Amino acid sequence: MTLAYGLTPDLNFGLVSRYLDTTITTQSPLFPNLPPAFQPSADLTILNAGLEANWDKRDDTVYPTDGFRVKLSSQRGFIVDGIGADYNKTYGLFDSYLSLGESTVIASRAAVCHATDAAPFFDACSLGGVDSFRGFNATQILNKRSMSTQLELRQRLSDRTGAVLFAGIGAAGPTFDNLNQSGAAGGFGLRYQVSKKFPVDFSVDGSWNDEHEGLLYISVGQRF
Repeated sequence: MTLAYGLTPDLNFGLVSRYLDTTITTQSPLFPNLPPAFQPSADLTILNAGLEANWDKRDDTVYPTDGFRVKLSSQRGFIVDGIGADYNKTYGLFDSYLSLGESTVIASRAAVCHATDAAPFFDACSLGGVDSFRGFNATQILNKRSMSTQLELRQRLSDRTGAVLFAGIGAAGPTFDNLNQSGAAGGFGLRYQVSKKFPVDFSVDGSWNDEHEGLLYISVGQRF
């Protein structure tokens, strides 16, 4: 939940909160690449609370073609129930958009994330976490710090169809000067606008990473 106050039409600050009740075991097939250090030892109930700031200069919030957005978020995780300690998580996103003619857009995202040592694995920093990185399972390149950058070429093929080419590179590690896990990925996607009035796309993206693994993403809207 987010409660925001706008200082200007482009700048707002807000309070954010989240309540999580988790039940995860080390035998779960959903996390086959989870490092032993991050394997959960108990069920956790967590209350997150913090602050968020958004500076949004995009020309549109659904399908931007020009401008940029900066988002900063810092939260405290309070362990309500279960074995664990309170922790902090902070991340920043910078998105930019540039039009090349009437139907082509170059979009990019840079992301940085910091989590304290007590953060559970599902709230740590990873490629595919807060950065929406495509190409890796969100528990595959995972640690207490992460950085990534992505670039996407968006092309409208008709009034309601489009295609994208994307690529990204990122890394994670225990500290920012020791980002010892890295990865790169790229891929191709198709878009179909589900409404004639609003530019909301049904998206299908196929990715391939530098470990020769492929992933398929199906979603509504753009990744960033």
